[in-house]
Amino acid sequence: MHKLKEQPKQLKGTFFDMLFSVAEFSSFSPMELTEYMSRTMARFDRSAQLEYAKDTGIKAGMRKGRKLGIEQGREEGITQTAKNMLAKGYSIADIIGITDLSREQIKALKRGLMPTH
Repeated sequence: MHKLKEQPKQLKGTFFDMLFSVAEFSSFSPMELTEYMSRTMARFDRSAQLEYAKDTGIKAGMRKGRKLGIEQGREEGITQTAKNMLAKGYSIADIIGITDLSREQIKALKRGLMPTH
């Protein structure tokens, strides 16, 4: 390895990469080996930190998305219930009591102005 400046193209691949890596650090002095191991461990630590952060972010995003989806579905269900009640002739007071929508929201539904998502 001391005569090679770089790994020949015909000796590329996982097995040869590992062999050249071993040959490279086997020629290190104790101080160089310590520095090499320290840098390698730092790279592995950083890689693990990034993977953990990515996994944590994905899980948090999924929880938030699920929560928003449930809330949106609940709101759509309440709106549809109020529309059905209006169609069946329920009073605004009864609809308020059952759906907890405001008088203004129900009037907007009645006029067809409130979106149903």
